[in-house]
Amino acid sequence: MATNPVRYRLNTRNSFFLCRTCRNHLLTLDNVITTVEGRVNRFLCHNAVNVKSDPISIRRSLFNFPAVNVRCNECNRHIGEQFFTLDGDRPPHRVMERSYVLHVYIGFEILNHIPKLE
Repeated sequence: MATNPVRYRLNTRNSFFLCRTCRNHLLTLDNVITTVEGRVNRFLCHNAVNVKSDPISIRRSLFNFPAVNVRCNECNRHIGEQFFTLDGDRPPHRVMERSYVLHVYIGFEILNHIPKLE
């Protein structure tokens, strides 16, 4: 049984991130550890919501760490990766363990697109 999706309040003081496809709420700015620059900007973070991970049997390597793909619960689009450990192997940086690297849309930018009621 699927759980009800987590939703954040949309206002100028609450920064959060959304799925680029369906705008499902995924992450608050408070959970971002750092940005990862590249062809697509990504966020290294903890405590993402409304996401699911592929099975560990479908794993790959990201930054030389084992990782699985992460998908949006709403639209099933690939939105990033989650790091994990294998049989006691610990990453040299504990911050990486169980962390996510997400490609997301900045939620507070939506405020500029909401029509004002007159």
